[in-house]
Amino acid sequence: MKKILLIDDNNEISKKLFEMLSLPSSRLEATRLDIKEFLNLNETDKLLKKVVHSKPDKYDCMIIAPMSFSYDHTGDQKTRLDFKVWDELFGINLKIPALLMDHADKIVKKDGSIINLISADYMLGSFVSKIYSASMAAKVSLVKSYANLLGKQKIRVNGVAAGWVREVMNEESYPKALLNEILKFTPIERMASAEEIAKVFCWLASKEASFISGQVIHVDGGYYNVDPVTRLEGDCVKIQGTL
Repeated sequence: MKKILLIDDNNEISKKLFEMLSLPSSRLEATRLDIKEFLNLNETDKLLKKVVHSKPDKYDCMIIAPMSFSYDHTGDQKTRLDFKVWDELFGINLKIPALLMDHADKIVKKDGSIINLISADYMLGSFVSKIYSASMAAKVSLVKSYANLLGKQKIRVNGVAAGWVREVMNEESYPKALLNEILKFTPIERMASAEEIAKVFCWLASKEASFISGQVIHVDGGYYNVDPVTRLEGDCVKIQGTL
């Protein structure tokens, strides 16, 4: 039976992923660790000790899935960063994943894999969540670097970049006008479910993905493939017949 370690901050994607990993039909032994126990970032050594010594045997797969989000400006000054937010987001989204990947030889078996949850926001610049986007862009770089470094140990390292997720982006938390714009610029014209994203993790952890490393797979319905200007150009052609 394969042993999976899931380390997360209790976000919607990781909750669904743990649910899927824990199904009897999955034939997996899933262990979950919530990093909220270690939000004092001076205690990351305790996190590492708990992970390394939590089981005598190494894991077949380690999934690193914190996805802490916050807006980063102070008051009305959207160009002024709140560096308390910087320390929090970079600590949770980047420092902890880096620490875990740096000690992967003590956690993951040979021929095992590491999979990181990443936001597809890393692709573009942001207006009000610059720190979040920057932490995710840095995590992509770490995925590629550790894929290089851990290759000799036959440990694969990949990432899954999530686009808009309906369990997170809904009318309870976001304006309807914004949600409509998301659908407008997503070619598939809907958001992903957390389960759809979780399934990609399961595939990357399987033998079917045994020669994939250093990659970030987007699960965004094509959203980050769309340029707003050419999208509007397409609407003009439909309306006018010609430009």
